[in-house]
Amino acid sequence: YRRIILRRQARCRLEQSRAVREDAVSKSGTYTHESRHKHAMKRPRGEGGRFLTKPELVVYYKEHPEEMPASWAKEAAKEAAKEAREAKKAKK
Repeated sequence: YRRIILRRQARCRLEQSRAVREDAVSKSGTYTHESRHKHAMKRPRGEGGRFLTKPELVVYYKEHPEEMPASWAKEAAKEAAKEAREAKKAKK
């Protein structure tokens, strides 16, 4: 009997702590990390809302260069210069 009573008390404490956490989440919003949410909202998505893979992103940014982030623009410039050098070598 004593064990049953202890378990009921533990369950009561657990439910109270859950209720406190749920109240905090409902007051702050549906997600806990605002910066992660903002980052995810900016990422391009494919069919069904899934995030694009690296190869899909390369194709996407070639089709939509105005949406390309600065870090991708640097890489794209490097690759374009590399392709130009290779094309120049192929002509020789």
